[in-house]
Amino acid sequence: MPDLTTELNLALATDNDDQADYLDLDTGASLRTSLRTIDGLFNTATGHTHNGAHQGGSIGSIPASAIPDGSITSAKIADSGIATVDLADGAVTTPKIATGVTLTTPVLNTPTINSPTLAGTIAGGGIFSSGPFTTDWFRCNTINQGLLNVAAGIGIAFDAGGPYVYGGYAGGHLITETATQTLTNKTLGAVTWAAAQTFPAGSKVGNNLAIVNNQPASADWKLDAGGTGILSANPGGNVFNIGFAVAFAAAPTVVANVQGVSGGQNTAHLTWWTGNVTASGFQLFVNDGSGGGQSLLCSWLALGH
Repeated sequence: MPDLTTELNLALATDNDDQADYLDLDTGASLRTSLRTIDGLFNTATGHTHNGAHQGGSIGSIPASAIPDGSITSAKIADSGIATVDLADGAVTTPKIATGVTLTTPVLNTPTINSPTLAGTIAGGGIFSSGPFTTDWFRCNTINQGLLNVAAGIGIAFDAGGPYVYGGYAGGHLITETATQTLTNKTLGAVTWAAAQTFPAGSKVGNNLAIVNNQPASADWKLDAGGTGILSANPGGNVFNIGFAVAFAAAPTVVANVQGVSGGQNTAHLTWWTGNVTASGFQLFVNDGSGGGQSLLCSWLALGH
């Protein structure tokens, strides 16, 4: 009767065994059945496992080449089983991060991120080398904050009254098209009004009341004022043609004054009047009854459209 091994009960021949039975006996303890037992250990369906101790000691390592691609799943890796130290520097590349993944409370130091979708707070004053761009509003959640050009030290801030200039030109809100605003300390250059304007009573141009103007294109009241040089009036009737400096659309109303400047002559003998007023000028009629020539001056005001 052969001896049996302790682990697999393999048959070992003894001196008193029948050699033919030991070699080819198909039942019981024999070399034939022992070889079948060893062969069965390598069956792909019912073969052996390494859950416990076995001859040859524990397995020290399994080379990566011995593990079929795709054979280790997430379920086979213990939670927290892979630490940062297990990853080679630079081993995690963009294709290994799933599209749409959310990084919870990450701290990124000087990263370069192409086309990211960011939600949350970006701290530390990150610098965008170009852009950023948005299809929505840039939002500022703090009153009296806004946009700042650091190089110029000038920005646009916002409060309940609207946007205002911050920094080097601080001091007022931006002027908008339709909002009701009070302007102070402003100097207007050549202003072109889109339509006729109504100014408050008592409005002045310089220190003068803005009642009329002398602009040729205006449809408002126009005022022309002027004076002649010395006019020489001879005894009898004299007619002087005087032109306006302002272009009237129609004959204005003329108020004139005549002053004699000849020494020693009695200007009480002078009579004068205006007439033939047109849009471009008027005539001054002087009757000299003094018996001699007279030198005189004429000044006038013309008011009209």
